[in-house]
Amino acid sequence: HFRSRFEEYYGCSATDWLRQERISRIKEDLSYCPELALKEVAERNRFLSASNFSDFCNQQVLKTPGELKKEGYEEWCERRMKYWNSES
Repeated sequence: HFRSRFEEYYGCSATDWLRQERISRIKEDLSYCPELALKEVAERNRFLSASNFSDFCNQQVLKTPGELKKEGYEEWCERRMKYWNSES
């Protein structure tokens, strides 16, 4: 019953929803906390090892954790520049 109600409400399975939430949290950590080491991001998102974290990223978003960190840092820099330019 739960499964069908969940899919009816969210439009996907609970497993898919959890996977997407995990991906979102990882990207948020990398975009809003660029000072975090990849090991810290993995730990914050409950990965048991760096290789599990790397495998998850490669399989789910087709990017390495390093590539995601670089993208997150670039997003952080863009937000920072927009903020400073709007202050002028």
